[in-house]
Amino acid sequence: MTKECSETVLSIFRPGLLFVEAVTAGEGIVLWVYRSPVVRDTDPVYRPVRDLLGAHSVSTLVSETVEDSRMLFGKAVRSCHLLARMAETA
Repeated sequence: MTKECSETVLSIFRPGLLFVEAVTAGEGIVLWVYRSPVVRDTDPVYRPVRDLLGAHSVSTLVSETVEDSRMLFGKAVRSCHLLARMAETA
């Protein structure tokens, strides 16, 4: 029996602002993002996430806004993405 281990690809912990965890899963990566609505795709704190998303083919599994008093403005956007390597072009 072979046991597969996941490896952390990206981890960001900014309380009240942004939580990110990306781990390997088989041939791809599972990316969990939990961010305050004040965090924009263009913000420097989000750049590692943006770069990871840009380097892969992305399937968004879930994306929703939830109430969370611990986050800035009392809300958070939580999402989960499955990332696959983009096919090489010849």
